[in-house]
Amino acid sequence: MGEAISQIAKWIGFYVFVVPLMLIWILVQMPFAFIEATRKRQRDKRFAASMQAAGRVVSWVDARTQVDSQHGTLVEEFVCAEGYRLWWTPEYVPDVCPYPCRFKSDEATEAKHVDQMLRDGQFERVKELKAAVVAEYAASSEWCRSRYTSPESGTALLVDIARSDEQEWMHYLTGAAAGRRFIHIETN
Repeated sequence: MGEAISQIAKWIGFYVFVVPLMLIWILVQMPFAFIEATRKRQRDKRFAASMQAAGRVVSWVDARTQVDSQHGTLVEEFVCAEGYRLWWTPEYVPDVCPYPCRFKSDEATEAKHVDQMLRDGQFERVKELKAAVVAEYAASSEWCRSRYTSPESGTALLVDIARSDEQEWMHYLTGAAAGRRFIHIETN
């Protein structure tokens, strides 16, 4: 009985010490997170303005209409430290890219495998799998970056997703509507 009370007292002491520390940590981090989010929005606005000035912007409605009509390709670009950008090119990328493309529709299958591995506690295997996928498509990502999404040499148009279009875009992104006309690249 005395040992049980001792164990309970240890846990209470732990929570009395750790929970306030966690709350203090969160409160200290909140202003930094807010500042970083504000900086990212400003960088995104500057980038969009530079693409607008270069004549390289298209509305979500126009890009989706083209893709739904089987014209062109959506290119979802993940840029390290910047996040995601969505582009549209009038070319059908799989026909002109000399490397295999990573289709957005294939990510759902990959996600199911990753979810299962995480449930099974295979965290290292998940890291290895993600690294292998990035390596497998590195050549096509670099090729697409150079040809389509590079601010200096690219030809694709940045898709302007208005706030009113965000929900529709997210539904489109997670669905299979675009099929083989929606690819994903990762760049540095």
